[in-house]
Amino acid sequence: MNLYHNYAETAEIDVKNQISKGYAIQPLESFFNNKNFMTPVTFKNHSDYHRLKLTDKFYTEGFDKGIAYYKQLIKENPAKAEKLKNSLALVPITITSFERAKFNNSPLFFYYHPDFHYCDTYWKAPSEEIKTAKSLLTYLLKEDILQNDASYFEDMGYTQMVLGEPQEALRSYENALMKTKDDDQWNIERLQNMIKILK
Repeated sequence: MNLYHNYAETAEIDVKNQISKGYAIQPLESFFNNKNFMTPVTFKNHSDYHRLKLTDKFYTEGFDKGIAYYKQLIKENPAKAEKLKNSLALVPITITSFERAKFNNSPLFFYYHPDFHYCDTYWKAPSEEIKTAKSLLTYLLKEDILQNDASYFEDMGYTQMVLGEPQEALRSYENALMKTKDDDQWNIERLQNMIKILK
């Protein structure tokens, strides 16, 4: 596997400290074997395991091979269909996070990171992997795996940012804001900050 892991989901990682030094990046294989995260047996039953396995397929072999792999998993184990569907919905944002973590040497503009929730310098990544993420987002909407809601538009906006398309990203974030519930003040403020940065 040639993916990279940059999540700060384990208790021992201090997010801001890691970010100040640049993202903590390790080969995905070592993440799968990370005893500090959870035991291998537990991890294989965890949604993150399916998400990362699916992400690896899309990331390394492209959209068509990734979809074929996903459909095969559904066919082999229909009982896990819903979990796999949820995992697939997180693949685009996972790909863009991997790419953003890998290419952290050329500043492009500032952004509000959907996972870590604060402003930071943003770096553009090569486009082929991100195009796979964009194709997958379109597929997820068409297949009703993702709804045409705030989450979809936010994920699309983030993907467009990684592709270096700030104007398209701005429109996506504006759509996300319009579809956010009036009482969801935290997300409203977060999206407003993102729109302000992109303008």
